[in-house]
Amino acid sequence: MITIFLFIKKCLGYLNSNESIENISYSLTIAFVFALIPFNIIIHPLLVIFLVALNGNALIFLFITPILSIITPNVYQEVHLVGDLILSQPSAQPFFYKLATVPLLGFSSWNNTVTMGAYAVSLISCVPLYFFYFFLLTLYRRHVLSKLKNSRMFKWTKSLSWMTYFLGKK
Repeated sequence: MITIFLFIKKCLGYLNSNESIENISYSLTIAFVFALIPFNIIIHPLLVIFLVALNGNALIFLFITPILSIITPNVYQEVHLVGDLILSQPSAQPFFYKLATVPLLGFSSWNNTVTMGAYAVSLISCVPLYFFYFFLLTLYRRHVLSKLKNSRMFKWTKSLSWMTYFLGKK
């Protein structure tokens, strides 16, 4: 029960921080792509480099990615269907054959249906997802944050420092 309150407190801390909305949106979008694509030794380090290059918030990324990693395996069946549709196109077979001959590209697992579907879904949804996060965060900071700061619940979560004392994280 205490961990739920600490989780809510941490989420509110990230949302209410002085971090710009753009950086939080970048971090959330890259966390979604990172969690959706099955682990890959080429793509995942590139996503982390992309996060640093865009000046995203690493703490938000590290906080949200495990949560999304729990949720995303539930959509692998749909992602598999998308990847199977892409990889089974007869007109694209010569292109895929040429991709298979590129030496380091084999490590990206592009010929796996789930991975190819995750690449496609990530490429298609990353820009709309960024703007969706941006819109939600703008609405949150403009309308909800002022009401939330005046609420009793917010003042109570601010006073949860006694919990961290008992957990030994002073």
